[in-house]
Amino acid sequence: MESVALQHEKHIKYEQEHPEMEYRTAEDYLISFAGLKYFFNFLRHFSRPNVLDIGAGNTQAAFELSQSDMGKGLEFYATSLTPHSDSGNTLNQNRTIITPAETLAGIQDEGFGGALSCYGVAYSEAPKLVAQSLDRILKSDGIFKGVFPAEDSMVGTLKMHSPEKLKQELSKLNFGVFSVAGFLTAIKGGGDALARDLFLQDATELDRNLKTQDHKS
Repeated sequence: MESVALQHEKHIKYEQEHPEMEYRTAEDYLISFAGLKYFFNFLRHFSRPNVLDIGAGNTQAAFELSQSDMGKGLEFYATSLTPHSDSGNTLNQNRTIITPAETLAGIQDEGFGGALSCYGVAYSEAPKLVAQSLDRILKSDGIFKGVFPAEDSMVGTLKMHSPEKLKQELSKLNFGVFSVAGFLTAIKGGGDALARDLFLQDATELDRNLKTQDHKS
């Protein structure tokens, strides 16, 4: 198996060759995650409601969410393997940490109520290390919400993984977990039923909103 460092080098090279891979918007996230409203609302019960976007690409999606009504009152941070220089994006200026998901180096222990990842974590070949990092940086009752391919697959020269191995590792660390069709919701110290209910609330809300939009159009 390749070392984690070599995997990161390959990933960075591929991103440089395919910059479009790095660009995602808030709308992309809302669809990809099957909704985020209840996830964000859950985070507001923490004394410091904040969320970390892991493997955020150029961080545009997290930045747009931070400016949205849905994101009001939440502090958004992001991680990336490489720096980005969009001067209009304040996340890139002072709230993006250059670190891999396997270590999340530079991020405070139990510093976040929530973490999300839109396919970023799916590229990792070390789900045990990712699970340990999430366990370290999330507060008690903190939530991780991730999007993965439903099955292991290739994107160019990069391999993407389904959430199953990460789900197993998080379960070993006493996370409540729920996964279906490439979606993974995990709650530190919570139950599987709570993880499932949180995902279903968001998915139901998004489906209702999309049907309303279709009806209006």
